[in-house]
This record gives sequence, structure tokens and C-alpha cells, in this order.
Amino acid sequence: MEEESSNPDVYPIPSEYELVDFVGSGDFGIVVKCKKRDTGETVAIKVSRLVQYATREVGLLTICVKSDTQ
Repeated sequence: MEEESSNPDVYPIPSEYELVDFVGSGDFGIVVKCKKRDTGETVAIKVSRLVQYATREVGLLTICVKSDTQ
């Protein structure tokens, strides 16, 4: 199981990004360092293991952004 959680090939990365490096893993997924193909911008992408975790996190981040702008 540990090998799977530290293997970025197991998780899909959006095609507009090039995988640069594996950053870390946790119970809910992995974080990878990527470069945006059209701009060269370096970003970190969190890839969730399960859809429900990603959906929940998007909801929480939306709440945070709304409260930050008020």
C-alpha cells in the first residue's frame, strides 16, 4: 500500500501539466510538483484518492474563500 501512495503514476495529473516531482503523500492522496505546459509556471497539485474527499475539500475551500472576501 505504501508503494501505491507514493507513486504519482497511480494518480491522474491534468494533461496541461507536466509532472516534475513527487512532494508527499497522506491518507487522502498525494501532492506533486508540476509545471504548466503553456506558461512554465510551477505549481503544487493535490490529487485526492477518492472523489468524495475531493468534493468535500472543494466545498470547504469555497467557504474559506467566501469568508476571506467578506
